[in-house]
Amino acid sequence: MKGGGTFAALLLFAARQYHQRKRTHYPMRLNRFRCSLLLVALSATLHAQSYTPKEIRIEGAKTYAPADILATAGLKQGAAVSVKEIEAAMQRLADTGLFSDARYAANSQTLTLTLTPIDGKQTLPARYANFVWWRTEELTPLVHARVPLFNGTLPLNGGLTDSVKQALVALLAEKGITASVDAMSSRVGGPATALTISSPEIKVGEVRLDGASAAGAAEIAKVRAKLSGEDFDEVSTRAALINESEQIYRDDGYLDIAIDPGPHSAPRADGPSRFLIDLSATVRGDELYHVASAEIHAVPPVSSGDLQKLLQIKAGDPASAYELRTAEARVTSVYRTHGYLHADVHLDAAKDQAAHRIGYTLTPVPGDLYHVASVQTSGFTPDQQAEFERTFRVETNAIFDSNFLMHIGMLNQQRAFGGTRIQPRIAEDRNQHTVAVTLITVHAPAH
Repeated sequence: MKGGGTFAALLLFAARQYHQRKRTHYPMRLNRFRCSLLLVALSATLHAQSYTPKEIRIEGAKTYAPADILATAGLKQGAAVSVKEIEAAMQRLADTGLFSDARYAANSQTLTLTLTPIDGKQTLPARYANFVWWRTEELTPLVHARVPLFNGTLPLNGGLTDSVKQALVALLAEKGITASVDAMSSRVGGPATALTISSPEIKVGEVRLDGASAAGAAEIAKVRAKLSGEDFDEVSTRAALINESEQIYRDDGYLDIAIDPGPHSAPRADGPSRFLIDLSATVRGDELYHVASAEIHAVPPVSSGDLQKLLQIKAGDPASAYELRTAEARVTSVYRTHGYLHADVHLDAAKDQAAHRIGYTLTPVPGDLYHVASVQTSGFTPDQQAEFERTFRVETNAIFDSNFLMHIGMLNQQRAFGGTRIQPRIAEDRNQHTVAVTLITVHAPAH
C-alpha cells in the first residue's frame, strides 16, 4: 500500500480482533470508547484510501459487456478511485437487482469486481405494450443506450425496472409527449413484464375490415362497436381483433371466417391526453351457412322429447355458433339437475363447404352420478338450526339433484329464515362422486 497503508492495516487488524471477540463473547480487553475511536479512525482512513489500478477486471458476469457494467457502476479504466467510490459503485450494481452478490478486491495493480448474476428464473422479458411511436424491435437498443445493463429482460426485484421506465419517459419526451409509464406482470403472449404508457391514454380508434361481403355489414358494425375505444396493446389488441371478429361472425353463422390483421396506423391525437390507433384487417370466407339437419340422441334419464325441446335448432336456420352453444348448455344443465354434475355433450358436425350447409348430431354424455355425503350448516341462529333439524329430511346418500335443492328451498320458506336466504356450498370428491354440502345464510337485500 502507498502512504498510510501500514497504519490502515494495523487498524484493520485491531478492528477484526475486536469484532471477533464480540462475536465469540471473549472477555474484552479494550475499552469500548477506545475501540470506537479506533473504528472511526479506521473507517475514515479506509474510505480515504485511493487506488489508481492499471486494470479494472470483471469476473462472473459473462452475459454483460464489461463496458456496460463499468458505465452502470460509474467507474473508468485507469482513473484514480477511493474505497468510498468503489463501495458506491458496487452499491449501484447491487441496486439494479441483477446480481445476487457483488464483491471487489483492490490493489495498486488491479481492481477486481466479482459479480454473481441472479438466477434466470428471477427475470422476465420486457414487453412494450403500447409504445406505438416505435416498432417493438427498435425500443430495446434505444433503452439500452440509456440503461447499459438492460438487454430486454428485467429482474423481478431491484431498481433496473425503474431505470427503464425513466428511459422510456425520456424517449417520449423527445417526441413532445409528457407521459407516465407503468410496469406490471403480464401473461399476454407469455409471461413478461409489460411496460405500459398509462398517461396519455392510448385507445383503439377506427376498425376497418377489408374484403367483407355486403351481407357481413352487420358483423362489421358489431366488431367496431366491440373494439373501438378499448385500451390499445400491441399483443392483446391484435388477438382481440382476430378472436372477437371471428367469434362475432361465427355466432351469426359464418363458419369459415378468417381474419388476417394488418399493421395498425400511426397514433393520432384525440385531445390533449389521448391518442387513437386505427386497426385494419382482411376478411376471408364470409359465406353464411345454414343448418341442414339437427338431431339429438336420447340418453336416460332425460327423454327424447324433452331433449328435442331443449335443442331448438331447426333445418334451414342460420348455423349460429351461439345458438349451438346455447343448446349444448341447456342439455348439460338438465342432466346436472338430475345429479350428473359434469355432464357434457358430444357433437358430430357434417359440413358441406360447397353448399354452405351443416348437419348436427348431439349426444349427451352424462358422466358420473353424484350423491350427498353430508349436510352441515354454518352461521345459523339457534332458531334456524332448530328449524333445520326439525324439517330438513334428506335420506342418507341422496342424489344431489333438483329434489335435494327443492328441500333447501322449502326450508328457506320457514319463519325462522325470514330476511335471509340459504345458499348451498359444495365440496366435490371426484373419486367417490359425492358432495359435502354446507348450508349458509345470506342476508337478503332490503327493498
